[in-house]
Amino acid sequence: QERHVREMTNWLVAKNKEIEASVNDMLAVIVSFPLDSHIRGISESEIIKVKAHYNWSMYQSLLAATKRSLCRVKDRLSARLLPD
Repeated sequence: QERHVREMTNWLVAKNKEIEASVNDMLAVIVSFPLDSHIRGISESEIIKVKAHYNWSMYQSLLAATKRSLCRVKDRLSARLLPD
């Protein structure tokens, strides 16, 4: 079981890094896109907001998965016998 937890942790870390790299790539494309002179470029604060949004979304996903997993463990541990 510890090996499985370690493997899943490594998988989640890899996925997190993959998503982070994708967000950075997306932002690089957006920032480097040529704009007309009368259009204001993207600000550093907007880039920070986008990264914060993806970080928050990742946190919420992990929290939901953890809660779901703990509820299933609780259900298994507190299984009740059905009445005859």
